[in-house]
Amino acid sequence: MVFCVLYAQEIRATANIVSVELQKWASKRKVPLSKINYSIDTAFQRMYSQRTGDGPMESLPEEIRSRLKAESIDYCLLLYDFSDRAPGGSKKRMEVTITPGVPSPTGGVLVPGRFHVVEKLGAANKFNSIYCRLALFEVAENRPIVSDALWADKEECGDEVVQCLVNMIKKSFSEYDPKKRRKVPCWK
Repeated sequence: MVFCVLYAQEIRATANIVSVELQKWASKRKVPLSKINYSIDTAFQRMYSQRTGDGPMESLPEEIRSRLKAESIDYCLLLYDFSDRAPGGSKKRMEVTITPGVPSPTGGVLVPGRFHVVEKLGAANKFNSIYCRLALFEVAENRPIVSDALWADKEECGDEVVQCLVNMIKKSFSEYDPKKRRKVPCWK
């Protein structure tokens, strides 16, 4: 079983943070879940960037499906359609700064002021909210067997929005336990 995180360029940092946290969990718990092969990931990202329309994915592109089958992959977990709110409620993480000119002794300015853009990520794992879609595809049948929209926010999760989203991903894979009379996660 492999997973792939698909994203638009402007949300790349958020998607990568979630991807890393998912990898850390899978590695720590020895869950049979690994990141998709780099060459397949690159092709999938290219196709995803050309995707039109919103809504859930109903099937894998045939090029991706055939490559997964060739690698004997049975299931592919997709996380896509990310949106986030950074601290302060702004989706942008860029800041314009002005470097003032140096005043001359005669009252003029020797060097005019310059504008430049500085990327400010700050505390990268701190978000007010993160949304994404999840789909677990059975590669042979090319159909999603689990499909969900996940929303983690500060009101529900406190300061651990990223970890809360990873927990929601884990809970998406659960099965009914007749002894406990409720759904229990397949992986802990």
